[in-house]
Amino acid sequence: MTTSATLFPTQFTPTYVAARAKTLKTFWLRRTEHIEEVWDVLDLQNKNASGVFESAVDNEPRAMFDLAVHLMSQLPHRTTMHVAEDEALRTQAADSERALKSIWRTKDDERESLDPFWVEYNTFMLASGWRHLRYWVEPGSDMPFKVVNDNPRETFPWFAGERLVQYVHSYQVYAHEVAFRALEAGQPVPIGRGADDKAWLHDYYELTIENSKPVSYIMLAWEFAGSRDSAGASGWIIPPRDLERVHLPIICGPVGGFPDHTRDGWQAR
Repeated sequence: MTTSATLFPTQFTPTYVAARAKTLKTFWLRRTEHIEEVWDVLDLQNKNASGVFESAVDNEPRAMFDLAVHLMSQLPHRTTMHVAEDEALRTQAADSERALKSIWRTKDDERESLDPFWVEYNTFMLASGWRHLRYWVEPGSDMPFKVVNDNPRETFPWFAGERLVQYVHSYQVYAHEVAFRALEAGQPVPIGRGADDKAWLHDYYELTIENSKPVSYIMLAWEFAGSRDSAGASGWIIPPRDLERVHLPIICGPVGGFPDHTRDGWQAR
C-alpha cells in the first residue's frame, strides 16, 4: 500500500472535485427533483396552505411508509454460507455467520443516538428507490469494518462499461464539521471562519486506468459559500487506501424501475 499524495494524477485537485460534483449533480437533476417530491409528501408538506383558506395534509402516506420501514427493518438479517458436507467447514461457516451478526449489532451500538443501520438503509431505499453504501476497513480499530448509508438526495454516481467509475457525496455543513474532517484527515484546519459559516463538502471517488490497470482514488474537497475565486475550491486529497483496488468501495444502484437507459429522462425513473 502506498500513501504518498504525490502519486495522484495532476487533475485530481479540489477544483477538479468541485467541478465533477457540479457536473454529476446536473446530470442527476431530474432524479433528485423526483426524490425531493417524494420527500415533501413524507414530510407532510402542505403546499396548498394560504392565509385565506383552511387546508390539511393527510398523514396516511407517511403512516404507511413508516410501517413499511418498520416491517422491513424487523426482518432478521442473515448471511448464509453454503459449504460442502464437511463438519469442520460447516462449523467454520456457522462461526462466520455469528461473527457477521455481531458486526451488525456492534455497528448499531457505534451509531449511538442515530437510527439503527437497517432503519436508515430502508428509509433511504423506500423513499428514493436507490441504495448508496460506502464501506472500508480500518485495521486495528475496535470495529474495523466501516459502512455508511449516503442519502440518495446528496449522492451522484457515474457509470461506464457497466462499472461505477465516479461517485460523489456532496452535502452542506457548518464550518466546525469542515474543521473536524480536516483534523480526521491530518490536514490543516481552515481558519478565519465563524461557527455559522456554511460549506459544501464533496466526498469523491474515482476509478481510472493507469498502466492498463484499474486504480481507485478517494478525495475530499470543500467550498465555503461566496469564497470561490479564480483558483476554484479548496480542500485536500486523501491518500489512496489501496492503489490496486479494481473497483470502488461502494454499493450503488437502483432497487427497482425499468432498465432502459436510452429514453430521455431515464435518470428520473
